[in-house]
Amino acid sequence: MPSIFAYQSAEVDWCEGNFERSEYIAEYYNTISNVAFFILAPVLMWLNSSYRDFRPNPVHTLFVVQLCIGAFSLYYHMTLSYAGQLLDELSILWGVSICYAFWFPVRYFPGFIKNSCKNPRIHRVAACLVIWWLISISCWLADKHLFINVTIFYCATLVMYFDVLYEMPNSQPLLTYWPSETSFFALPYVVVQKSQKWF
Repeated sequence: MPSIFAYQSAEVDWCEGNFERSEYIAEYYNTISNVAFFILAPVLMWLNSSYRDFRPNPVHTLFVVQLCIGAFSLYYHMTLSYAGQLLDELSILWGVSICYAFWFPVRYFPGFIKNSCKNPRIHRVAACLVIWWLISISCWLADKHLFINVTIFYCATLVMYFDVLYEMPNSQPLLTYWPSETSFFALPYVVVQKSQKWF
């Protein structure tokens, strides 16, 4: 019986040819595409700095989980080891579980469906999220991590927006885009503004 850490001991082998580009990397493009996790995780944390000031635990934890997903997926696709497969799949489940633990609505589920949102910027982010999910799901068999990572970015931004809107009544969320709203590839983020009291 081979070791669970041995090359190609995993139960799943994706459609990319093994060891075609390197003698050390089993699935070259699937391995390299994980670099996106190491780039977008810090960008998400940096762009949402005002939200991070209000709720540091969810943002820092999501940052660490994204880095773990990237590292474990990189290890899995590099070796196709059984241990790598388990770490890759479990880190994704950990990420989903942690997000539910931090952002599950306190009073109701889900509040943004019951209360209609008239903000066109939120509708744009939601539409982009759906498009990225469709791209991610359609590319899942090709296992392209860039699409999955961008989808996580859009999803986290929407969740942060509604978290501020419904759970921080003294604050007002503002949805902004980096580098600009008109850019072809614009990343959304939330700026938390304290609401002004009218006397």
